[in-house]
Amino acid sequence: MAKDKQDNGAVVEGVAGILLTGGSSRRLGFDKAALVVEGQALALRVARTMSNVVHPIVEVGPGRSGLRAVTEDPPGCGPLVAIGAGCRFLRSEGHGGPVLVLACDLPRVAEPLLTLLARWPGERSVVPVVAGMAQPLCARWSRSHLDSIPERVDTG
Repeated sequence: MAKDKQDNGAVVEGVAGILLTGGSSRRLGFDKAALVVEGQALALRVARTMSNVVHPIVEVGPGRSGLRAVTEDPPGCGPLVAIGAGCRFLRSEGHGGPVLVLACDLPRVAEPLLTLLARWPGERSVVPVVAGMAQPLCARWSRSHLDSIPERVDTG
């Protein structure tokens, strides 16, 4: 997927992306990443929006977005394990900084919000809160929080 330029002409330096396309989609009954919204599959739509803001981006899931894709191990263990798999891949590619995480089933998340999260000052994680609920699957995760994932998964 080609990187398009946003209005200011550049992606946010030093921030990578993880696009989550996995999950069983039990309630929907079919692969949510393939659901078409406004003429485009969710995975493709969200990947395009993310690519305007951050680079590199890795998909964690079945490979629906056109991005490089990895899977979590073991599969089906939830988004924290998936974020860990994406983080390991990005670290192996040389990215050591914060990561913008976005689930593919959030197709209306707009580029300005992702840019705000990616550019937020400081090194801490930035997690939007909507109607009193934290949204960790539409957030910028700090290096320290990403590095703590294996321990958190191991301790349940």
